[in-house]
Amino acid sequence: MLSRNLTKYSTLRDDIEKRITVKSSKSRNSDVGKDFEYLAKLVHSNDDKLSSNYSLDDIFKDETKLITVAYFNKHPYHASTAIYRDMFKNGCRIGNRYIVNPQLRIKDLIGFDLRAMCLILKDQVKILENDFDYFFVSREQTPKTLYYLQEWLEYYEGSKWNFDISKKYLVNYKNKDSNWQYVVWKGQALPLSYETANPGTT
Repeated sequence: MLSRNLTKYSTLRDDIEKRITVKSSKSRNSDVGKDFEYLAKLVHSNDDKLSSNYSLDDIFKDETKLITVAYFNKHPYHASTAIYRDMFKNGCRIGNRYIVNPQLRIKDLIGFDLRAMCLILKDQVKILENDFDYFFVSREQTPKTLYYLQEWLEYYEGSKWNFDISKKYLVNYKNKDSNWQYVVWKGQALPLSYETANPGTT
């Protein structure tokens, strides 16, 4: 059951889902992988503060377990990867380096981006569910967004997702605030470190 804040979006669900197709692949050489790289290059070419995060070298520096693209009317629109790091202790970060096609961004369709994201995350969990003990989505800022995402994931994916307000240690970059992020997860008790003094060394 959706909260009152999100119920107003639910009437768009059927119409939106008819126009979205989600495909995943474990190979960068697949059609999905090529569409992902096309979207990443579009975002990387933008002149904004986040564009540097979307170089292909940066995106694929981690162990990439899955590449997922959501197509809107058959055009690649949303995309992300699922990654693994040793510090995750048999967990998987889904929704990694989330991309929205800047040429197709739909500003007047309420809830579209959030729904497309949930469909991508649902597909990643379904494909990788036997490979990991838990799955999580993380963001550096705006925990309110993750409250909404938690609710939508339960609505779409059909199982319990968890959220708490303490940031978790996810990256090992020295003196970077982005080492700690808010997390929504499903599966076993989260084995990630809670926010402390900066432990980054590299």
